[in-house]
Amino acid sequence: MQGRRPRPEKQMKDFREVLDECGMLDLGYQGFPFTWCNNRDPLNTTWVLLDRGVATLDWIHKFHGARLEHLNVTNSDHKCLHLELEPCNQPHQVRRPFRFEEIWTSDVGCEATIQSEWDKTRSGTAMFQVWNKLKDCKRGLGRWSRQHFGNVTRQLAEKCQQLLDAETNAIQGGEYGQSEAFEV
Repeated sequence: MQGRRPRPEKQMKDFREVLDECGMLDLGYQGFPFTWCNNRDPLNTTWVLLDRGVATLDWIHKFHGARLEHLNVTNSDHKCLHLELEPCNQPHQVRRPFRFEEIWTSDVGCEATIQSEWDKTRSGTAMFQVWNKLKDCKRGLGRWSRQHFGNVTRQLAEKCQQLLDAETNAIQGGEYGQSEAFEV
């Protein structure tokens, strides 16, 4: 909970005891970390992880691929909870966390990308607007980086393989000059 008085400890303790007695476990979630907002001005905004998904261990084993996601909605102060029992038939690609790369600052396109994404108009509370602007900057920088720098991880792996091949060739009696030259 952010921006609000804590709930009475006895109330929370009683709730946790009921969950324990029923053998319920939190399913976790994907998406925005809060599910309710009072939609007030920034100084008075309250964000709370109010809505949760819980299940028994037997249910979790039966639906081991289940995912709970917090979906954005425009006509409510609550996020919508979407429970997917079976993952899509398409393979699910695990996303790496976003990391801002210092090398980007050496290219003028970095600042232009950030400015372009930040200048987009968003509706909602000021905090929600900031959250969306940060999300847009992350996506925009990712697209820009792929276009201007390419897949650096793949390029590094290829260069490491080339180095390993050159070393293997040299160990087997070949000359370094016979190995294919590559740029770093």
